[in-house]
Amino acid sequence: MTDLGTPENQSSSNNVWYFAYGSNMNKITMERRNFKPQQSHPARLSGYCLSMGLRGLPYIEPAFATVIKREDLNPPPNVPDVHGVVHLITKAEFRRIVLSEGGNGHKGFGYQQKDVLVSLVDEKGDEIGTVVGTTLVTPISAISPEYWPSKRYLDLCVSGAKAHRVPETYVEWLAAHDCYDSSKSTLAKTVGKYVAMGLALPSSFVMLFVTICFVRWDIQPPWILAKAMQSAFFVHQTIHTWLFRHLFGSGVNHLDLHPKKK
Repeated sequence: MTDLGTPENQSSSNNVWYFAYGSNMNKITMERRNFKPQQSHPARLSGYCLSMGLRGLPYIEPAFATVIKREDLNPPPNVPDVHGVVHLITKAEFRRIVLSEGGNGHKGFGYQQKDVLVSLVDEKGDEIGTVVGTTLVTPISAISPEYWPSKRYLDLCVSGAKAHRVPETYVEWLAAHDCYDSSKSTLAKTVGKYVAMGLALPSSFVMLFVTICFVRWDIQPPWILAKAMQSAFFVHQTIHTWLFRHLFGSGVNHLDLHPKKK
C-alpha cells in the first residue's frame, strides 16, 4: 500500500488533495500551471462520471473534461466511475489552478470547487485507501454530448493517466472516446477553422493574456473578465450552431462525415 504520510500531512492547513481527471493529470499542464505535487496517486471518484462534453470553441478546442454525478448524468451501464490522479499540492498551488480554469473561481461561472472522498486505487483498480480532497465540477447544463474534445486535449488526458498508472481498463475506455481530429477534416472544415480562429482568437487571446497576468500576480481575475469570456464562448457556439456548421460542416464532432443510415 502506498505511503500517504501522516493524517496531519494530509489535512495540513498548507496542503490539499486535488483530484484531477482531465489535462491536469498531465505533466505538461502541471508545468504550465506551475504546480509540483508532493505526491500523486491513481484514484477513483465513486458516484461521478467523466464527461468530455464541456462546451468550448468549435473548430479549435470544442470541448473539455468535467465530472457529473452519476444520478444526474444517467449514463449507459458501461460508463465507469471517473478515475484520475489525486495530487497533494499546496493550497497556494490549488488557488492558482482554480484562478486559471474557466470561471476563474467566481461562483456561477465555469468550474466550481467541491469537497469529495477520493478512493486511492492500484493498477488493477482495487481500493487501497481514501483521502478527503477537492475537485472541480460544472453544472450538467454546461455539457453537450454533441461536443467532442480535440484529439490534442484527449491525448493529454490519456498520456497523463498512463503516466500515473491509472488502471489500464479505464485508460483504454478513455482513449476510445470520440474526439475532434483536425487531420480528418474536410477542406470546408479547414476553412471554417481559420474563419473561426480569425473571429474568436483575437478577443480570446486578449482575455486569456489578462487572465494569465492576474494569476501570475496571485490576484483573482475580476468577475467581469469571467463573464466576458463566458459570453464570448456562447457567441461563438451560437454562430457555429446557426451558421458555420451549415456552411463548413460541424466544428464540434465528425458525425456529419459518417451520417447514420436511415
